[in-house]
Amino acid sequence: MNSDNWQVLRHISEIIGIFFLPFVAWVLHTVVSHGKKLIMLEQKVNDSINMRLDNLENKFDSLDEKMDHVKDSIIDNKTQIQNNMNQKFGDILLEIKKGHP
Repeated sequence: MNSDNWQVLRHISEIIGIFFLPFVAWVLHTVVSHGKKLIMLEQKVNDSINMRLDNLENKFDSLDEKMDHVKDSIIDNKTQIQNNMNQKFGDILLEIKKGHP
C-alpha cells in the first residue's frame, strides 16, 4: 500500500473515531441506564404482586376461619336441636305412659 492509501485509511478511522465511537458509547450508556430502571420497575411490580398475594392469602385464611366457626356453630345447633327433640319425645312418651295404665 502506498502512503495515499494509508492516509485515506487514517482519515476513515478518524471519522469513525469521531462519530461512531461516541455514538456506541452513548448507546451502551443508555442501555445500561434503562436496564437499571427496568430492574427497579420489576422489583416494584414484584413487591406489589407479593403484597396483593399476601392480602389474598390473609382474606382466604380469614374466610377459612369464618367457615370453621360456622361449621362448629351448625354442629352445636344440630346437637342442641337433637337433645331438645329427644327431651320433648321423652316428655311425650312419659305423658302417654301416664295416661294409659
